Amino acid sequence: MLSPRSYLEIVREHFKYIKERKFQEMVNETYTDEPEFHHNFPYFEGEPPYIHKGRPAIVEAMKTIFHPDNHGTIEDEELLGYMKIGNLLGFVIRITTRNRGNWVHMHYWEMEDNKIATIGERVFEEESAPWMIPQFIFAKAKEHPEIVRLLLT
Repeated sequence: MLSPRSYLEIVREHFKYIKERKFQEMVNETYTDEPEFHHNFPYFEGEPPYIHKGRPAIVEAMKTIFHPDNHGTIEDEELLGYMKIGNLLGFVIRITTRNRGNWVHMHYWEMEDNKIATIGERVFEEESAPWMIPQFIFAKAKEHPEIVRLLLT
């Protein structure tokens, strides 16, 4: 079980690796052996959600997402809120990049032994994000009803 302090350390570590463009090291150090990454970054062919399974596929996805022609390098991030239930972590973070400006990223992580097993991530340009946050939370609540109880108490 993660404590709130260790959770915040894991999130900070994750974004430090991304800012430093150390994708291989990030995945090797902070992901399980068979992780999955589900997202809607608009830099891939086809329709989202895009799903990458395994460490090599996730490293390549990160290289594509943070390529200078796409999202680019993170210049700043601001954690807007988070929640933890058992091995599930959810958080909303504002990311600023030179190429794309401000984006809101909504993360849903399933953890195993303090490592990331699955990431679900939705990204929105900041102007469209506020009305999307409740949809994201309640979509996950359908899969995990304990989230609804937490939100209503």
